[in-house]
Amino acid sequence: MSKTKQKRKLKIKYLSVPLIIAAALIGYQKPASAKDTCQDVEIIFAHGADSDVADSPDVAAWKTAFEAQMKEHSDLKISYYSLGEKEYSGHRYVGADIGLGSLKEVKTTLGAFLSSGKSGEFQNSVKNGIAELKSHLEETMKACKETKFVFGGYSEGAYILHQFFKEDAATIGLTPENVVYIATFGDPKLYLKEGEGINPPACRNEDFSNYRVYAPNCHAHSGILGAEQPDYFPENHLKNTGLWCTQKDVMCSNYFDIFNLSHLLDDHLNYASKEPYPYKQAAILVRQRLAQIFPAKIGLSKEAVHSAARDTAILIDTTGSMSGVINSYKAEALKIAKTTVENGGRIALYEYRDLRADGKDLVPRKLCDFSCTYEEFSEKINKITVSGGGDTPESVLSASLGVMNELKWQKGATKSIVLLTDATYHDADFDGTTLSDVVKRSLEIDPVNFYIIAPASITSNYNALASGTNGKVFSLSSKDIALSGETLLNRPALNFQFETYSVTTDKIATFLVDTKSSDIDHFEWDLDMDGAFELITSSPNISSLYTAPTSGFIQSKVVTKSGLSSSASAYLTVTNGEDLGSTPTIENLEINPSETTAKVSFKTDAEKTVIFLDDYALCLTEGTEFTLTDLTPGSHTLTLAPVSKTGLRGKNTIKIFKTKNNLPKIPNSGRL
Repeated sequence: MSKTKQKRKLKIKYLSVPLIIAAALIGYQKPASAKDTCQDVEIIFAHGADSDVADSPDVAAWKTAFEAQMKEHSDLKISYYSLGEKEYSGHRYVGADIGLGSLKEVKTTLGAFLSSGKSGEFQNSVKNGIAELKSHLEETMKACKETKFVFGGYSEGAYILHQFFKEDAATIGLTPENVVYIATFGDPKLYLKEGEGINPPACRNEDFSNYRVYAPNCHAHSGILGAEQPDYFPENHLKNTGLWCTQKDVMCSNYFDIFNLSHLLDDHLNYASKEPYPYKQAAILVRQRLAQIFPAKIGLSKEAVHSAARDTAILIDTTGSMSGVINSYKAEALKIAKTTVENGGRIALYEYRDLRADGKDLVPRKLCDFSCTYEEFSEKINKITVSGGGDTPESVLSASLGVMNELKWQKGATKSIVLLTDATYHDADFDGTTLSDVVKRSLEIDPVNFYIIAPASITSNYNALASGTNGKVFSLSSKDIALSGETLLNRPALNFQFETYSVTTDKIATFLVDTKSSDIDHFEWDLDMDGAFELITSSPNISSLYTAPTSGFIQSKVVTKSGLSSSASAYLTVTNGEDLGSTPTIENLEINPSETTAKVSFKTDAEKTVIFLDDYALCLTEGTEFTLTDLTPGSHTLTLAPVSKTGLRGKNTIKIFKTKNNLPKIPNSGRL
């Protein structure tokens, strides 16, 4: 090799070293490990029949609901997977061709009903869904051992979840510790034991299943494919399970409108778009569970708690007797105002005296509304002077009602009035305002909690006002006076899903509250509208059946493990509903087969009976006797489903019999 060529080669060789280093510094990236790409939570959804993942409105609504709840929690790593997105070993879920729009759909739907979902196209679709779900989870769990899972299933998708958790979850190592929540909607295998019987426990407001989130039909006990029992899901997963079934969903609610078959599936098809917005409800419940599992990522930190929406009005007694303590109260009010405003809240300032002695100009007198800055608040409170007052009690009630009525409270904010006083109050006040008026108005505003600071000698006089508005009383000399910190600013926010509820006496009412706290101990409920919290739950939802028309404010209270609390209220109206009567039954079913026919007789209190033979829905009949003709040889399954005049579907009665000849002829009792 010549020296020239050798030099050229060496030059290229040596020049390549810095190029390689530069390339490494500029363009090289360390391959991401499986751990780096793992999510904290994967949210999985199985859509219903008669749709693919790409065109399912339920898939879109489910993801939108969760994204809305999780958008403020960017530290939590979340991924979404919907069955049908990927093929595993030839298995990919596509919903079965279910519906009532064509003869094929009717046969598939009711064929699934008759076979309890265990034959035909429906079951093939279910098997593909289970296989895809199992393979996807195995793949994810192998790479990401710490990932938690949320499951949602609508209609056929709920059936897939049943079968998977019953047969496959344990075999691939999926335990309750891996599962945050399982939500089912319009489940054709629903089971609610409290709906069984002629006068079931649910219709007596008793024994609600703890996984019942929303099911207003008190007779609902089994889905159209039969109940998944004895356990709705395997017992060890029930604590993580929630069920939604709308009032007239034929797939799950034991409802069957024999007079309007063309709209039989209307309620079943509206989970994505109508109140009570079940997917949003599920997302709220899941977010609250995630706050318990990932408190550092999704729970409210101190900063987040402080920056939550809060409206606080300071109401200060400026009568002459306050001269000895007014400076202490001003200092406390300034501290509360400063901390509130610094953390994104709003502050207002009012003074009051005695309505009879000082006139209504000072009951109350606005010094600063919620547009007030801290500087304005400080200027106004420092100019306060004390005088007048007349007798010892003052016009607290009139002032409190006036402040609540005058201020424009922020919807969804945690609302407080901090009352600073050294005296008791007139009840009724001189303008007729009573304690009950103040409490009622507090609840109407959802609610305004009263926090009272007063000398120890009179704090007991304010217990009724504090308890009625779910507030608290503090002694002026107590160390608990630091309202600006622990009690007032750190208490958890709480809201009902809706501001008003309207139900009828034939429907179970379900109430859901929303809190972002990760420190929840329990929830308390006042559902009989008497102002006292009579029920305690660990979950933020509860069901109740009202047997008579009534109206008023229901309340909920969230209590944290550190002892802080907040309350929420909503107005409930209960009106008379339709008397649905009792669930119909079939008795004394007798089948007398010959070589090609079978005579059938039975007793029933049903308006009509749906007749099924093997995998076919034959007809509706009003009679209690009919003959099946031209039967094929061998075994046949006859199923009778009684339906009441009010649309209640009773328990199926099933009987197997044998014949020796051809195809059945459909009776002329009226075709589906």
